[in-house]
Amino acid sequence: MQFNERLIDLPTLYHVINRTPITINPDNYVVEAIVLMNQERCHKYAQSSYISWDFRLQERSLTDCVLVMEAGKLLGIFTQQDVVRLIASAIDLSKTTMAEVMRQPVVTLRESDAQDIFMVLSLFRHLQIHHLPVLDDDGQLVGIIGEADLLQAFDLVKMAGVVEGLQQCFQKPTDEFTQANQQVEIDQMRYQTQNYLKLWVEAQSREIIQVNQQLQQALEEFRTTQEELRQQNEELLTAREIIELERRRYQDLFEFAPDGYLVTNTAGVIQEVNHTAATLLAMPQEYLLNKPLVLFVAQEDRQTFTTRLKNCQQVQEWEINLKPQKKKPFLARIKVTAIYDSQNEQIGWRWLLCNITERQQAKEVLRQAHNELEARVAERTAELVLSNALLQKEISQRQRMEEALRQSENLYRQLVESQTDIIIRIDLQGQVTFANAAACQTFGWRADEFRTQSIVDFLHPDDLPQAKENITSLISSSCVLTTGERRAFTVNGIRWFQWKSIGIRNEEGEIVEIQGVGRDITEQQAAMRDRQIAEEALRQSEEKFRYFAENTEAVIWIASANSLKPLYISPAYEKIWGRSCEILFEQPEFWIDTVYPDDRECASKFIEQLLKNQSASAEYRIFQLDGSLRWIWNRAFSVYDGEGKINYYSGIAEDITERKLTEESLRESEARLNLALETAHMGIWDRNLKANTVIWSANMGLLYGLPSGSPCPSFEEYLNLIHPEDRESVIASITRVFEEGRGTIEYRVVWPDGSIHWLNSTSQVYYNEIGEPIRTIGTNRDITDRKLNEQKISEQAALLDIATDAILVRDFQFQILFWNKGAERIYGWLSKEVLGKDSREILFAPETQTQLEVPLKSVIEKGCWQGELNKITKSGKKIVVESRWTLMQDGNGKPKSILCVDTDITEKKQLQEQFFRTQRLESVGTLAGGIAHDLNNILTPILSKSAQKNQTM
Repeated sequence: MQFNERLIDLPTLYHVINRTPITINPDNYVVEAIVLMNQERCHKYAQSSYISWDFRLQERSLTDCVLVMEAGKLLGIFTQQDVVRLIASAIDLSKTTMAEVMRQPVVTLRESDAQDIFMVLSLFRHLQIHHLPVLDDDGQLVGIIGEADLLQAFDLVKMAGVVEGLQQCFQKPTDEFTQANQQVEIDQMRYQTQNYLKLWVEAQSREIIQVNQQLQQALEEFRTTQEELRQQNEELLTAREIIELERRRYQDLFEFAPDGYLVTNTAGVIQEVNHTAATLLAMPQEYLLNKPLVLFVAQEDRQTFTTRLKNCQQVQEWEINLKPQKKKPFLARIKVTAIYDSQNEQIGWRWLLCNITERQQAKEVLRQAHNELEARVAERTAELVLSNALLQKEISQRQRMEEALRQSENLYRQLVESQTDIIIRIDLQGQVTFANAAACQTFGWRADEFRTQSIVDFLHPDDLPQAKENITSLISSSCVLTTGERRAFTVNGIRWFQWKSIGIRNEEGEIVEIQGVGRDITEQQAAMRDRQIAEEALRQSEEKFRYFAENTEAVIWIASANSLKPLYISPAYEKIWGRSCEILFEQPEFWIDTVYPDDRECASKFIEQLLKNQSASAEYRIFQLDGSLRWIWNRAFSVYDGEGKINYYSGIAEDITERKLTEESLRESEARLNLALETAHMGIWDRNLKANTVIWSANMGLLYGLPSGSPCPSFEEYLNLIHPEDRESVIASITRVFEEGRGTIEYRVVWPDGSIHWLNSTSQVYYNEIGEPIRTIGTNRDITDRKLNEQKISEQAALLDIATDAILVRDFQFQILFWNKGAERIYGWLSKEVLGKDSREILFAPETQTQLEVPLKSVIEKGCWQGELNKITKSGKKIVVESRWTLMQDGNGKPKSILCVDTDITEKKQLQEQFFRTQRLESVGTLAGGIAHDLNNILTPILSKSAQKNQTM
């Protein structure tokens, strides 16, 4: 039997699944879910018994539920029925999270099982649910099926045509059945189908009508709260903006912190990183994200790092070697603490990284320097004892040498003053820039007139071409040029001169001027005499040089031009190197063996530079015979002969060990100062009042929200950084500082991000000899935290003043630091009268001060103490207080003060004493009554017998 496919075209679940449902995180608030559901227009459902069906899904409502998702996993569901339930229970929707109200567990359907549409209808009716999430085989959300969407997918009018299709099908004659049997089967199937569809449609209609009524009632209640939700949304948006500003401020603090900060998950994978940490690890911040921190730990420390991380519970701190990308490992101090969520579940780690390599190296260098200094002191002491014996002998010799030196200096001065050579300096255009006195006298010009003349005006025309050629040669060469006989016009006519010229270079090595020394050789005899005088002067100069070289503290050396073999070494070599000069003459290459191994490359480059005909300078260390190190500053240059060839090399080597130690100490001091300034959030500035310039330290810009190393702004730009309400007071403070010489002011600054910070500025004016101010130096310190703490303390102090008990804080020297209103009422002393005073003198009589020993010992050992103390008031009245002591600690966990809370129990103690006195009197009365009763029992028989005896008598 074949059916008409047009008649049995039932919808499939694939077309009914809503694959874009509304989702939300479990940490979001309920009001946010309602806003998401309310973004679509609410559809009104018809309440008539006749239901119009449309198989198209474009009109279905997608906003009657929200799925709660986290990390791609379905946690719960939240529907409009839940909204009505929460509104009816008067719960604050703006403070309730989805995790608190979502429905769970959630009934779900596998997409692979979603084949039969009637099975889904059965689930809806059996479980009394209206939404069914659909998951794939991996548990990921595919979409959601709504009951309304499912019913909307059925076209009941078309399904009614199934009956007609069956009838048409069964009306065809077949060979298998007779006409009568076909009619009976058709009528029976038609009847059953009509009954089933009628019952099914009636049931669905009643259920939909009931749901519509409930939704209608919920919508009415929902409209009443819609305005409230809108107001709450506005307040929420305002709060979000404030929170975002705070988050940005703390993010900036996080980014520009001087130490490296990291945030990782529990497995050590980096989630957040600041700029300093990225610099330490030598990678950009974006590339560090989602990288395991253990990758940047040195290989030998990774096992220790992993073990400590697994066993870490509280805040821990240790030192470990970190290995940045493409850089050498360095020793770092790591501080790690756990991060917990609102359910007290650990969700990650917070890390503090600090490079302590330089600190460790500085400690090692300081230790070595200390050991070397002790050895040197011992050695120096022995040398001084030995030198003291030779000192007297040297004094007498020095006096004779000083007398000879004075005579030699007088002779040298006369030689210089009697110099007859002319010295002229010209620029590259031939203009005279300098002329000595001999030149002025020879050419008949004053010095100032000489500087405006051209050298060609004094030379003979026949010698001009050769002179210009010589000038060109000097510009392109660094050699000294000596020319023969040249004629020049002087006041005495034409005279012959011999010139020696050289190019003068600037700092860039470019020749900018030419200096010439001319000697008048007109009279050969006079020239000969001058030459003899010059030779004598040269001999004396050599003697002076030898005397100077042998008595100077520096080593003067001369080496040959071809092999650098030593030609002369001053005696200072033996004192500095601690070795004899003869060894160096015999073994010229021996000097490199005395150089410290790490500095031998520098010494070799020094020799290479010298061999390239360049002046060379180098600083390196050497070994002495006792193994100690000395710093040497060696400078060398080439000495040329008359033909411009290197005659020999010469140099000066000085012992600069003391200077190196001083420089190292200075660098350490500067490093400590910068570290102290950064740690204390402090900057230093210096204003030159004469030049009207201001400089400040590199970290000063951070105090104004500017990048580190920012240049000092102008005065107008500086005022723009200050809070508008504080600008006048700052200007007035600057004027007052100039008048008084120093001053301090606290003011607010506005950072570029809009945040406000407090600064404390202290300045000092310095004056010259005549009392004029020449400079102002000051410090700026960030006191924002202190201001916030003061505000918080002020608020807390106001709360403490409301308390009826006496609350006071004292240090371990018994000085009172805090005194509330309750203490003023109980003891009669005002706060200003007792602050800074000794609490023992204020509150205790001399004979009762011994009672403080036990409480003080207990509070130090246990952190708290409670008991009764006898104290006195301002008027001298003795009172009894119930005192509770608590030990206060600073940020490092060290004890800093004691908090005392006293309750006056004097009246209570008096009432107790009266009660005890009454009890004692009652006890005495009871005892007396008992004794009287006992006596009465004893005396009664006696008195009875006595009375009877008297009657008998």
